[in-house]
Amino acid sequence: MAEVDEVASYEARSKWARWWDRHWFSRRHTLPLPVLVFVELLPVVVLVAALLAAGTFWLGSFDLAYSVLVSSTPPGDPSVKVHGLGWTLSLTGWLVVPYIVGAVAGEVVARVTARGQVTESLEAQLKRFGAERKRGKPKGLGGGK
Repeated sequence: MAEVDEVASYEARSKWARWWDRHWFSRRHTLPLPVLVFVELLPVVVLVAALLAAGTFWLGSFDLAYSVLVSSTPPGDPSVKVHGLGWTLSLTGWLVVPYIVGAVAGEVVARVTARGQVTESLEAQLKRFGAERKRGKPKGLGGGK
């Protein structure tokens, strides 16, 4: 009976994976960047909001929880009543900001290079530089007016 359950779960997971590929993953490049960032980073934002809510509840104020999150107040400060939560907030602040910035920057770079804008621009510049160099007037190097 356990073998049948394993096969059924594999088939269900395969259907889910096929649906995911068909409906989301293959079409995600067509979404506008702000929508994609919102959808992709929603779990991270929910986690940070939950930690801030817990910090507000156990530390006594939103301002203190936020200042620990953004590293304005050290997590070992005497005003932080629960040091474990303070360290969790501080570590989350150190990890989440680079994660969000890196995700947005990576998506922008991927979209620009997928359209070929960077490559075409570089090729056009190299062709222009080569043509100007053959004429003896490389404008980009201060040789022309």
